[in-house]
Amino acid sequence: MKKLYFALIALLSVVLYSCTNEEVNPGCGFLTLNVSQVSSTLNVTRAVPEGYDAKQLAVEIVDGNGKVVLSTDDHTQWMNKELSLMAGTYTINAHSAYWDGNDSGRDVPYYAGSTEVTIKAADRTDANIVCTLANVKVTVAFDATVEKIFASAQVEVKSKVSGIASQLFTMGDAASLMPAYYPVGSLEAVLTVVNKAGSTYTMSTPINGVKARDHYILKYKTSEQGGASFVVTGDDTQTTFTYDFTVPTWASTQLRVENANAWSTFAYLEGSIPTSDIEINPAKVSFQMQEQGSSAWTTIAALQTSDGYKATAEALKPNTQYTYKMVYADGTDLFESNTKNFTTEGASALPFGNMDSWCTGTFGDYKCPYPCSQEEWDRTGKSFWGTSNAGTSLLSKYVTVEYKDDVHTAGGSAAKLGSQYVVIKFAAASLFAGEFSELVGTSGGKINFGQPWTDRPTQFTGWCKYSTGAINRVGTLPSSLSSAVVKNETQDTWSCYVAMMTEGFLFDNSSTALAQSTMPDFATDPRVIAYGEMPISECGANSEWKKFTVDLTYRDLKKKPSVIVIVISSSRYGDYFTGYDKATLLVDDLELVYGEPNK
Repeated sequence: MKKLYFALIALLSVVLYSCTNEEVNPGCGFLTLNVSQVSSTLNVTRAVPEGYDAKQLAVEIVDGNGKVVLSTDDHTQWMNKELSLMAGTYTINAHSAYWDGNDSGRDVPYYAGSTEVTIKAADRTDANIVCTLANVKVTVAFDATVEKIFASAQVEVKSKVSGIASQLFTMGDAASLMPAYYPVGSLEAVLTVVNKAGSTYTMSTPINGVKARDHYILKYKTSEQGGASFVVTGDDTQTTFTYDFTVPTWASTQLRVENANAWSTFAYLEGSIPTSDIEINPAKVSFQMQEQGSSAWTTIAALQTSDGYKATAEALKPNTQYTYKMVYADGTDLFESNTKNFTTEGASALPFGNMDSWCTGTFGDYKCPYPCSQEEWDRTGKSFWGTSNAGTSLLSKYVTVEYKDDVHTAGGSAAKLGSQYVVIKFAAASLFAGEFSELVGTSGGKINFGQPWTDRPTQFTGWCKYSTGAINRVGTLPSSLSSAVVKNETQDTWSCYVAMMTEGFLFDNSSTALAQSTMPDFATDPRVIAYGEMPISECGANSEWKKFTVDLTYRDLKKKPSVIVIVISSSRYGDYFTGYDKATLLVDDLELVYGEPNK
């Protein structure tokens, strides 16, 4: 019979030799196999066996019916051996032994190849099988600039093939930087860097169109623009893929901004530079801000303080969202902080502050006029503005009324506050933000001062006219005031004060002691966030309309109020039933102004 001689060389494409036997079976033919590897082909498998040797090849000879007629797990066992096959067509498969290539791992290439041959009777056939890399090789390298700037860097390369483990490549760890092999399928490279200030940045880049025998070399380096360049090079095809990352290069120079303290028309901005590896020039530090929906950034110079940098953003719109950041720009040194969003407060107007709308409301069973529209009163049963009318309404006497004969704005109305002696007691006229609570017999009354308010105004303005005379009605004054008031000599004056507070308060003037104890000390009361009052020197008689302004001084620029207290009186000491009983104050066009506060 004819003999089949099979020789196999595993490393390079080397010609294999076959021998001939003198005895030839007419139904047999001879086959000479040449199996070689191509070093540029790459592959990995699942469940890589211990001691795996990619260069040990398994060979199978399969007949036309799919039956394996000859096989070996070690191609070297067939070297220089005589094999014979029946005439017919065969498929010869060769691959790295003991593994199917369906996993990832280090230094685990997977080789495979196949060819089809036809064996003729009493004839010799040569078959060449080239085993090429059937998986994908990935190499990661970090440029020296990355090692210089970042405290640590790591790339996790993930396979999109289900069940395939990811591989980590860590800067400075030689073992982890050995090439890894993956089955054919899309990959994802996730870069994580930690700068020397401790901040972490993570970026992910997909690698699609992956083919067997590809060698992806992932080179990470910082770019001149302050980013990192991600380079992928195909080994055999020389295909290069380039990805640009916005990885910050300011590893040790870190800028940070705090939450803005936003008011209605301005905002206090704060930032700091916790760490830096360069000498900072404070003149090169600034803040940048943009309005929501705008692409333009406005630059605001920063002022260095003992604990960082600050600036005031002015001319802002109420109830508007902005974004801001801190920037350091000095030549090639360009660093930016994180961004912060803030929304400015509202700039609410005083309800019915123009004094043009008046209604007939009630206090208990008695009717009272209020500076409020009739529609508002009928809807809510309340008025933003309270008056001292409640204290005199049971006698049908009203000391705070609508006045049209003399107004600041033509065609409108003003409020007339007229001090009077009502039957048994002096009554100063008042207008205030709050509500008259109750009468305490004929001794006095209780007033809830304050209305809900969360915006932060910086001024209270209005227009006034005032006629007055010497104080001719004197009640029980506290000792601190008794020497300041001389009956029929001391001129009466009007008064106005405004407070922004965390809560309102109940005032009771049914006795001098209660009047003192229930009136806050606006200079020290912790509920008071801001306070202002008209100086007594500006509250004397004036026969022409004059604008007045109460400046609010904020004691805490970050704390926000819950209520606003506004009190206007025709007689300064009216709380103690003291004043001139014909003092008359006209006020009109009351407004709140929202700007930067006095400091």
